[in-house]
Amino acid sequence: MNYHDSEFEDHLRSLLRHTRRVAPCILAIVVLTFSACSDDEPEGYFGQCPAGAEFDSEADRCVVTTDAGGDDSEWSELADTPSSPSEDTGDEPSEDTGDEPPPCAHDQCGDDCVDLTSSPVHCGECNQACDAPRSCQDGQCICPGSDDYCGGDCIDTSTDDNHCGSCGNTCPGGELCVEGDCHPDEKVGGVIHHMNEARSTETDCDSEGVFPAAAPVEGHPLLHEASQVHADDMAENDFFSHEGSDGSSFSQRIYATGYSGSPVGENIAAGDTDPEIVVQRWLDSDGHCRNLMSSSANQVGIGFSLGGQWGSFWVLKLASGY
Repeated sequence: MNYHDSEFEDHLRSLLRHTRRVAPCILAIVVLTFSACSDDEPEGYFGQCPAGAEFDSEADRCVVTTDAGGDDSEWSELADTPSSPSEDTGDEPSEDTGDEPPPCAHDQCGDDCVDLTSSPVHCGECNQACDAPRSCQDGQCICPGSDDYCGGDCIDTSTDDNHCGSCGNTCPGGELCVEGDCHPDEKVGGVIHHMNEARSTETDCDSEGVFPAAAPVEGHPLLHEASQVHADDMAENDFFSHEGSDGSSFSQRIYATGYSGSPVGENIAAGDTDPEIVVQRWLDSDGHCRNLMSSSANQVGIGFSLGGQWGSFWVLKLASGY
């Protein structure tokens, strides 16, 4: 179809006018989700302005009017902002408020949660208790210091004559345990040697009578200990007596060591350093000779100490061991 220029321009203006009138309505429907256009709207506008906006007939568009007296701003699809995501208002899962005990971080022994590396009642394994004075260290029952556990007792095997260096290693009679090794003691061994030599034959003890040969004796560490205590006491306090400076008797000093046998007697001497001479002096004394030859004695202890006005002190304790 052919049109004059003026007619074409009239048709074009009409088309544009109608397009401009319809566009706001379409925009409102698609972007702002308002209701469809109606015939009751002002001429030139076929839709509803959104809340807070008014139709400006001169501008032929919706404009926003501020309540605070500010400048009106043009409404456009760019003014629409997406709504913020709704917050989750649901209740979070409640925590377990029951009375169940926390999980055991160590080991379970019955109802008890225990550390098997340090528990004195469950040491290394459940129900394995450490008896005093041992403690549980790294799952093992350990004696204090460097002591070893021998026959139910904590023993210093560096000095114990019955457990010298190791449990059950007993030093022979006349030898002492020094730093875990059995060493012959000249004076201790000398006294026992000469005493057993005298006991091997019948011996006349004058007023005490004649004694038949008796079995040899052997040294005992607890008797050695009791003898040495008294020898040191006499040397340090410079006295010569069977009664200790604390008033103790020879038998009390024996029992104080924990010895379980029965005391038989005690011999003391002063001023000599040769074991053979000391034994002979006791044989020459009736009462001391009787002790040396006693068939009741089978264990002895010897103590020797330097000091005091006599220069040296000897102590021999005799007992009947079981």
